Amino acid sequence: MVDLHDATGQWTRLQALVDYWKRADILAVIEKYEHVLLVNLGILTQTATALIEHNPQHNPISSAHLCWPRRFGGDAAFIRTHLQAAADANYALVIGEFSRYGAYAGGAGISSPNGETDYAAILAECDRLAIGWSARAKTRLRAS
Repeated sequence: MVDLHDATGQWTRLQALVDYWKRADILAVIEKYEHVLLVNLGILTQTATALIEHNPQHNPISSAHLCWPRRFGGDAAFIRTHLQAAADANYALVIGEFSRYGAYAGGAGISSPNGETDYAAILAECDRLAIGWSARAKTRLRAS
């Protein structure tokens, strides 16, 4: 799955992402590998219907990255509410990225307690709602 993180938390930068995906050289690669390629354009439940309507085959699969820190409200209830809203919107969804650590940490390191996510709640809700997922591994590089 190919994605861009250039507009994460900065929705005013979304047009720059659209412009990138529409470049001739990028479209050529997408078209060449479309039979095996997933492209994460950005996903908001509020725009799912519009995305489906604009897709010629009306069957896009959306991907969401769940970087919701526990420390800043991303508890099990928050996760349940947001994933249920996505399920209720009735669009194809895969959780394309999450991990135990790596969420917005309010200025602290993402591997600190501030960056911890409730990955168990994410897994439980994905299972309950039949939402596919792909976790990411966080590794730390150490100086030798």
